[in-house]
Amino acid sequence: MTVPATRAIAAINENIEITITSFKKINDRNEPQDGQLYQYDLAQLDFKWDASNADPKPGDQFSIEFPPELKMKDSGTFPLQASDGKKYGECLVEDTKITCTFNDNIAGKTDIKGSGNAVVSAEKASESNQLDFTINGKKTAVTAPDDKPIGSRDGYEEWQTDKWAPKLNANSTELNWQIAFNADVITRESGQNLDNVDLTFIDKAGPGQVFVETDSKWFIKAAQSADNPDLHEPITDASGEQFTQDYGDLKLTVTLNDAKTEATINIKGSMKSGINYSLIYHTQPSNGKISKGFVYKNSVSGTGIQGTLTKKTSYIEAFTIGIELKDGFGNFDIAKRIEGPGSGHLAEGTKFDVAVAWSLPDGKKPEDYDWEIPDNPMILPITVGETTVSTVQFPVGTKITLIEDPNTANPKNESVTFGTPTFTVGESTGETAEFVIENKSTKKVNLTNQVDTVPEPTPEPSEEPTPEPSEEPTPEPSEEPTPEPSEEPTPEPSEEPTPEPSEEPTPEPSEEPTPEPSEEPTPEPSEEPTPEPSEEPTQETPIEDSGNDNSPLPRTGSNVGLGLLAAVTLICGGVVMLVASRKRGKMNR
Repeated sequence: MTVPATRAIAAINENIEITITSFKKINDRNEPQDGQLYQYDLAQLDFKWDASNADPKPGDQFSIEFPPELKMKDSGTFPLQASDGKKYGECLVEDTKITCTFNDNIAGKTDIKGSGNAVVSAEKASESNQLDFTINGKKTAVTAPDDKPIGSRDGYEEWQTDKWAPKLNANSTELNWQIAFNADVITRESGQNLDNVDLTFIDKAGPGQVFVETDSKWFIKAAQSADNPDLHEPITDASGEQFTQDYGDLKLTVTLNDAKTEATINIKGSMKSGINYSLIYHTQPSNGKISKGFVYKNSVSGTGIQGTLTKKTSYIEAFTIGIELKDGFGNFDIAKRIEGPGSGHLAEGTKFDVAVAWSLPDGKKPEDYDWEIPDNPMILPITVGETTVSTVQFPVGTKITLIEDPNTANPKNESVTFGTPTFTVGESTGETAEFVIENKSTKKVNLTNQVDTVPEPTPEPSEEPTPEPSEEPTPEPSEEPTPEPSEEPTPEPSEEPTPEPSEEPTPEPSEEPTPEPSEEPTPEPSEEPTPEPSEEPTQETPIEDSGNDNSPLPRTGSNVGLGLLAAVTLICGGVVMLVASRKRGKMNR
């Protein structure tokens, strides 16, 4: 079996020149920072490579190996390509070494060069300000940032209460946040004593993450002491397990809300003077993995903290490399991030379009330069979590204006909305970015989008407030007040007073004197009983007296009784006279 030549001769080409052009301290957003580099800080190493005099062939390599004080923030395989997208090889990035290998496209190229940068973490202090790199197999001294040795954080000093954010890479599955405090400082500021402390912190996880519930993921450790600056020893965790009491007797209690986005943390017991403590806890990404370019936030308030402390962290590719720019030309790249509650809804690898408007210097025309003239504005697609290099090189002195339309997000997502883009170039921040191209240099641009979810509660307030006032107030006054007076006052006086007087006076005289008494007794009870019950006793009196045969009497009064007695007397007298008259008539016959 024949092995391709490109694989058989893969080896370091010592004639490829590598030059370290810059070694500077940065923050987790890859922004330059002033001052000395300390343990656990980040730094960016910029370098150039030149194969013009190396007669490069497929399989040829060049490499950079780091000193023991430094470690790559990220690892993986990255393409070695020109701004037009053509690939000339790839670079394997490991913890302490970068190795780039050319592919078949390098054949015949005699004037090829490029540049790159790598983000590293300071793992430990150095004795000298000169750090020994191994470049293509040869030791090369590089000056540390601020021309000072890497400083140690293991030396004891009293910590002010603070929050620390984790450093992320492509393989991170959790975020380990920390609250750092000193026994003497926090008790002094809170008015407590070391033998009986009661510390409470309210910690809130930002969008895209939730707290890990496992008790062992919440623990306190003694981080440093005046007697032992290298101290790093766990004391207890949230399960109640005690690992040691040499640095105090502490109990850690953690309560999470239902959404696992807010934690109430309580620490009780005793601490010892001269010790720094660290409370360590974890969150995990909502989608199960770290999202490139997503800005994770965490905030804490509580004992010893003035207001609220908020820290941010994000992962973006920590290595870039490309083919060098031509003399008289320069370029730029854009590192894309997103933040906000809607960020987790965007698909991995979402792209946005950035419009690149350009204006040549000194009245020059595009035809005055040897270049491929781009559109104006040119559209540059950029990917979340990646650093995108402009596909076009621009003449030195060209003014560049960058504008992003977030609505160009691809793939589209109707469940989110975008805020105003934020560009950062050096110390300048704005909704757009403006800068001038420099010779054989790549301008660094950061672009962040706020992503929010489409509000869901909007339909609810519009549906509920409207029916509630219209349904309840309207029916209640219209249904109850109207029927009550119309149903009770009207029927009761008409049902009881009227029939009762008409039933009793009528039957007694109805056998004989029907014609005569029908004129007098009828009107008397019908005139008086009717109006009296209509004023007050309409409801209760008729119901209580309905079973009494003499119920009309209490309503007519004593005058009515006398009238009836007189009427009965007259009737009886009339009957006697009538009978006597009839007897006399019979006798006369």
